[in-house]
Amino acid sequence: MPRNTGPNEEEALIEELLGELIELREENARLRGPDASVTDLNAYRKRSRS
Repeated sequence: MPRNTGPNEEEALIEELLGELIELREENARLRGPDASVTDLNAYRKRSRS
């Protein structure tokens, strides 16, 4: 699935994906509320890897 991209196109894609990641993390934090902890996040990561 990789395609030939120039450095500028690659950098733009990385920036776009990082922006989307930040938005998703912020939305997730809003949905989980202020009681979410690092422990909750680590448990989620372990479940999602299984």
